[in-house]
Amino acid sequence: MTRLLIVDDCALVQSFIEHTARREHFETIVASDGKTALRLMRELSPPMVTLDMHMPGMDGMECLWQIRAVWPCAKVLMISGEEDLEVKRTCLDLGAADYLAKPFDSHELAKRLRRLAAPRADRASHLTSTQPGPADADARRLTHPSVVPDRRASAALVH
Repeated sequence: MTRLLIVDDCALVQSFIEHTARREHFETIVASDGKTALRLMRELSPPMVTLDMHMPGMDGMECLWQIRAVWPCAKVLMISGEEDLEVKRTCLDLGAADYLAKPFDSHELAKRLRRLAAPRADRASHLTSTQPGPADADARRLTHPSVVPDRRASAALVH
């Protein structure tokens, strides 16, 4: 059973994520702020984290930065009410494995959690898929559906 740390300051969102994760056979741990999340990371080293962007005290980006600095293999799913592409890119650049904008349903959350929990080879299998979706951290810029590649730049790479 994969351990998942859920970090969100809203009890309703915590409960929703926890219920969905348990249904998918994750062992869950809950934190309401970034400081508690970092303490739980030190104590329990969960391999996966869902991390809310906006929390009192330490925000999600600062918490993400600290998690990635100490636990580079932890897979972090950022969750935010913002659909700002620049915020999403910043999170991915800081090392988030995926980014999920609110509102979302339990099916979408479950799909993202399963993808992150899958062994690396399984996670990379969607890179050749025609289905849109975020790529893993090593190839996100090549496959993200919202990024339209510049054909001239692609042609320059081929020649």
